[in-house]
Amino acid sequence: AAEKAKASAVIVVNDIDNMEPFRMGLFGEDAPSIPGFMVSYREGPVLNAAAACHAEILIGGREQVLGEIKRIEKEASGDSIPRGIEKEDKEQERARTRQSEDDDKDEDEQQQQQQQQQQ
Repeated sequence: AAEKAKASAVIVVNDIDNMEPFRMGLFGEDAPSIPGFMVSYREGPVLNAAAACHAEILIGGREQVLGEIKRIEKEASGDSIPRGIEKEDKEQERARTRQSEDDDKDEDEQQQQQQQQQQ
């Protein structure tokens, strides 16, 4: 149904409280052609609340997600520079350096012109 509705992915919340998620398409059905995964009954309300708040949801392997969580925690604690700011700072520094070099070049040209005029 989700494929026919042109969904780009599916998250299925298991509706049985103490049953862990399982591989979809396992019971003789074809696996879906769009990405999909199942979460446990306990995780469903958490995902619904996150979606209602327009929160970012991290999807990936355990190590990927834990690594991203650690990076976010570092940013929140002020121990690191948030992603994107470092790049922006480098670009601004390059622009300042270019401007300074251009100013120096202009100053050198003015001095040369003054020296030529004095001769």
